[in-house]
Amino acid sequence: MPVSPELRKARVSDTLEGDVMDVSLAGMWQITEPRPSWTELLGGRNPARVKLRVDAVERWDSSLLLFLFEAEQWCRVAGADCNVDALPEKIRTLLAQLAASHVTSVPFDRSQNFFAIVGGATLDLSKKARAMFTFVGECVIGAVRVVKRPHKFRWRDCVEEMQHCGAMALPENQSDMPSSSASARSSRTRQRVGSVSEVSCN
Repeated sequence: MPVSPELRKARVSDTLEGDVMDVSLAGMWQITEPRPSWTELLGGRNPARVKLRVDAVERWDSSLLLFLFEAEQWCRVAGADCNVDALPEKIRTLLAQLAASHVTSVPFDRSQNFFAIVGGATLDLSKKARAMFTFVGECVIGAVRVVKRPHKFRWRDCVEEMQHCGAMALPENQSDMPSSSASARSSRTRQRVGSVSEVSCN
């Protein structure tokens, strides 16, 4: 005898004994089909404990996890105890992963309307573009000045600083180099960089 399509749909039932709500899920839970809502199931009730069961579920996908996650979130907010011991281990594992990703995700601020968000992003992009063009322009002007007056450029200091930015940029053993020597070397490096920048811009 074929099973009625109504019985194969995702459905949920509950029994309330005192302050304990026993929730049983059944049918086929598919993300492409309508699924029950936890808020509608509660109907304004406020149980202190919730037990979740999926013994009568024939087939399920992420829609089942979403319903169980909705129930867990309500219990967390309402301060109720959510008992998932009757759920299969695989569902409990996936549910825990879903809850962890929800906790670590950064909420998106939707307090502003669409036009305000687009306007703010446009202004931020224009500031970054202006800073980038300024940097490129300064590099081009400095390169032109070097080409016009190469005799004023301190090539030796430039090559030395390029060498320090290469393999010599690796950290040295601090135990073999006194702190006073290290600070003196750092001071000389800053002076050379300042001198090179000053010559290239003049």
